[in-house]
Amino acid sequence: MFAALMLLAFPAVAQTVHVVTGADPTPSYEVREGDTLVLRKAMGREMKADGSRDRTFAAWIDRANGRGWNMVGASTLALIGYEAGKGYVYRPMDAAPRPSSTRFGVNLSGCEFAASTALCPTPADIDAYAAKGFTLIRLPVQDLHLRGDNLAKIAALVAYAQGKGLQVILDRHDYKRHSAADAWAFWRGVLPAFSADTLIELANEPVKEYPAGANQWMVSAQDTKDTVALFRANGITNPILYGSPGYSATFRFVKFKSAKAPAEGMGDAIDRVGGIGDPLNKTFFSGHRYLDSGSSGTKAACATTGDAGIGEWAASMRKRGIKGYFTEFAYGRHSGIPASCAEVGAAMMAAVKANSDVILGTTVWGGGRAWPEGYAFKVESPKGTFKTAADSPYVAQLTGR
Repeated sequence: MFAALMLLAFPAVAQTVHVVTGADPTPSYEVREGDTLVLRKAMGREMKADGSRDRTFAAWIDRANGRGWNMVGASTLALIGYEAGKGYVYRPMDAAPRPSSTRFGVNLSGCEFAASTALCPTPADIDAYAAKGFTLIRLPVQDLHLRGDNLAKIAALVAYAQGKGLQVILDRHDYKRHSAADAWAFWRGVLPAFSADTLIELANEPVKEYPAGANQWMVSAQDTKDTVALFRANGITNPILYGSPGYSATFRFVKFKSAKAPAEGMGDAIDRVGGIGDPLNKTFFSGHRYLDSGSSGTKAACATTGDAGIGEWAASMRKRGIKGYFTEFAYGRHSGIPASCAEVGAAMMAAVKANSDVILGTTVWGGGRAWPEGYAFKVESPKGTFKTAADSPYVAQLTGR
């Protein structure tokens, strides 16, 4: 019972259980906020009433064998319970949070606005965002940008970003459902131009062109499973991202009613098709979450509370062994964060960090030079100032600070 309570108290990523063994030479345990230490016997006089170590002891003592051990990253402990069969459970009380492994990034818009590459990002844009601390780029493109001479230009831009240490998601930004055969027919001629670590997003918000009367969730889940199998069978090792009907909304990932009712969420549909089945475990859900009324991403004011359901989305993915990227969201602009968004935006980003075991990266919406200054979610400051301007509080949060 106690172990179950411990797991509920902390996200999976935030907790490491250190089982103190008293091994020789003296062990040292590096601890972070949320970690626990388990000892077979309770500590004695070396632990003072305030949880600090008595200075007359050179180390903490494993009283099961009398050997000492060190704790790195905290100086005080608290006894929080006893776990049958294992021992006494202590929590470090002044440890720092564990650094998030999530990559924080941005959508660099422009290509999806026009038939030419004139509005596409440039290496200078990549440099500016990298200097701000972004480590992931999602590049929305039309199909025509991955053909002919345009393909070489986009491939060069992606390679430039990767050379700067950024991850890149190449996003087929067309809002369409694609069968496995259709996806393969398109990507087979594109992928040779890109490195194997380029993340391939099969379609942004696939909401169009489903068979009449079909359950879109089930069709989308089966399409994804079939596409992954086809790509892997043909030697494609790139990471793959997939969206879902319902505009890829994170809060629609699971809307389970019963096994007899039609699927209404991607997580439920994936369960019913038996999982995605990627032998490389490199297929990830691309989730979106806007905070305005209707979750449309058209209004600056936020109408959502708490962490906007990001913790629940993460738990749903974790339950299924699924990982994802948070590829569209926004709750402010370079000039500030609306009062209605300040609390929920901060809580949402905190939930992302706390669940970095399943949320591998974020890409905020509204990056790129092509957005007009009046756009509600414009990440960049006025033209020509972004590179040298001091980071706004919004940009600081978006880069994980």
